[in-house]
Amino acid sequence: MSETPSPVAPQGLIARIRDAYWDFSGSIRRLLDERPREAILLSFAVTWGLLAFWLGGLISRQLAPGAPSTPDKQVLIETLITGLLVVPLGLYLLSALINGIARLCGGRGDWYRTRTAVIWALMIGLPITFVEVLLLEPGGQRLGLALFGPLTQAAPSGLPPQRLIADAVMLPTGLLRLYIFSAGIASAHVFSSPRKVMLWILAGMIGLGLVIFAASQLIGAPA
Repeated sequence: MSETPSPVAPQGLIARIRDAYWDFSGSIRRLLDERPREAILLSFAVTWGLLAFWLGGLISRQLAPGAPSTPDKQVLIETLITGLLVVPLGLYLLSALINGIARLCGGRGDWYRTRTAVIWALMIGLPITFVEVLLLEPGGQRLGLALFGPLTQAAPSGLPPQRLIADAVMLPTGLLRLYIFSAGIASAHVFSSPRKVMLWILAGMIGLGLVIFAASQLIGAPA
């Protein structure tokens, strides 16, 4: 279903992820053309789940004043269970939902292609999370203060500079992740442009946010 033949992919997981940053869509199309076995997709899903939750925990502890520097045993067990069981199931269900929506919008993919693209797009995005962790470390925060000093000074009083630096870092990295995700959906369903898919996703997220906000206002309004 790919529009053009894809070059041979590099060998090794790390080499593939590194190569993907030259061409997100091309990397995803190459994997789609290879039609990896379900066991490989599951291993990717588990790997992403474990690393994403571990890195997310690091980021949360960096942003929470007074938080312990190392997680306790219960947190480690929860991360392990989430990465091994909850995340793969959630990714498969998310892929089924995305596949249904994409098909209604004229997509030509199927559930297998959608979950392959979604899982690989998330794997490609893992280095971005590593960068976030590095930028939110004390050394990275000093660099952030040097870069975003005027922003922190103009911010409302009481808002910690670390929070502002985190927002300044995570906004562009979040948009980059969303673009990679959109490239996966576009590749799986042969849409013309990842940018259009990204705009539709952003519009949907904004619309859903407005609906939730309106519903919460109605529920909280006095009778």
